[in-house]
Amino acid sequence: MNRNELIEKTAAYVQMLHEDKMKEVLNFAEYLLFKQEEFELQEGIKILASQSKNFAFLDQEEEIYTKADLIERYK
Repeated sequence: MNRNELIEKTAAYVQMLHEDKMKEVLNFAEYLLFKQEEFELQEGIKILASQSKNFAFLDQEEEIYTKADLIERYK
């Protein structure tokens, strides 16, 4: 089923509902859209943060401690 068919079928079912149920469907659709936008925004932030050079100075820092400095090791 393609996008247009899904839209038409959904609209047909929604038109058969009582008004209070239509409002529930609308609220749910708004919720799904909000979650989708939130996910896309978070993914965009992750990409920007991973490409950022803000913490590049840490890559040049020499190691201060070695495994020999450990008192206790966790497995």
